[in-house]
Amino acid sequence: MIGHEDWLDRTESKLKLAKKSKEDRSIHFSDTMYCIQQVVEFSLKSLIAYFTGTLPQKTHDISNLCHTVEQYVQIPQDILIAILPMTDYVSHRYPHEFEIGTDEDCDASFEIAEKLFAWIKSEVVNH
Repeated sequence: MIGHEDWLDRTESKLKLAKKSKEDRSIHFSDTMYCIQQVVEFSLKSLIAYFTGTLPQKTHDISNLCHTVEQYVQIPQDILIAILPMTDYVSHRYPHEFEIGTDEDCDASFEIAEKLFAWIKSEVVNH
């Protein structure tokens, strides 16, 4: 069975991929934002796996995942507010549905994904 360590490992891999994607201007903004959304999604799923010992639900809905996580631990308010809109980036991987964003949007989203991942790693270590 896949445990929370596997989710954390995949999250860290996706974080590295998102960073490389963000730094390479030839990669579409929507693809980079999708990578960042995946970091958030996998981070939350790692906590669900940690607290429940079960495989997280198959969903991309960040709001739903946050709700599940908050049954076990409170997500810091600044992180929660910043990650809730990230569900929107799932559909943006399709060419006809993406919006153009700014480098600042990308940087801010990446920073919050890094912050979420660091917080989750500390939660797992401290419990």
